Amino acid sequence: MASDKKKIKYNREDKMLKKLNNNNSQDGANLEKYWENFVKEEGLLDYNKIPLQRAEISGWVKFAFWFLRIYIVVMVILVIIGFSRIH
Repeated sequence: MASDKKKIKYNREDKMLKKLNNNNSQDGANLEKYWENFVKEEGLLDYNKIPLQRAEISGWVKFAFWFLRIYIVVMVILVIIGFSRIH
C-alpha cells in the first residue's frame, strides 16, 4: 500500500517535470521566464523581488541577545582553559 502511494507521487512528479520540459523545449523559454509567467497568470506575489526590512530589536530581547553573546564567549574561554590544562 505504501509503495502504491510512492508510485502515485512519483508519477505526478514525472508528469509535472515532463510538462515543464516540454514547455521549455517548445517555447525556447528558460525556467525563470516560465516562473514569471506563472506568477502573473495566477496573480501571486513574487516574494523574491520584495526587499526585506529588518525589525528593530529593543527591550528585553536586545538584553537577551547580549547575554547570549557574553555567555558564548565565557563558555569558549572556559573550554580553552580546560583544553590547555590537559597534559
